[in-house]
Amino acid sequence: AVVSTQSTGRTNSNWNKYIEYKRLFDNIKNKEKFIYYNRIFKESQQDLKKTWKCINEILGRKRHNRLLTFTGKEAAHDFNRYFVNIAHNLLLDTYGNEPNSSSSEYSKFMPEQLTEELSDCEFVCKDVEKIIYSLNDSKSTYFSPKVLKLICSRLSPVLTKIFNSC
Repeated sequence: AVVSTQSTGRTNSNWNKYIEYKRLFDNIKNKEKFIYYNRIFKESQQDLKKTWKCINEILGRKRHNRLLTFTGKEAAHDFNRYFVNIAHNLLLDTYGNEPNSSSSEYSKFMPEQLTEELSDCEFVCKDVEKIIYSLNDSKSTYFSPKVLKLICSRLSPVLTKIFNSC
């Protein structure tokens, strides 16, 4: 213990000075952080997008929207594969092995595994609107359901066209 204390120069006096300077540094850093974010919020007071960007930066949230990197058909096929296999994958996660058709619990939920993709679907504008209007206002991720409902009449034809082109 004597050797490690001497080689690092760690004494009670040095340790107390370190703690004192660390507290001083942390106080200065926190004050400067407050001043910085206060200035940013004042500058973005009229711009909601910049305000939320600042809030997310403070909270450490980073936007990872992997769907934006897909091409149209690739995203549609990934969605299809996910939703066609969701029940099967949940059962695999629950039971840990390949469920067989004789399993009574498995057959209650998924009598046979679907392997086709949903490529023959034709989307209709009214159905897309109905889905948008059914969104829960208190639950959102990147887009507020209230905002989506407000722009639904303009948004649903665009979404319908995108869905039908995939």
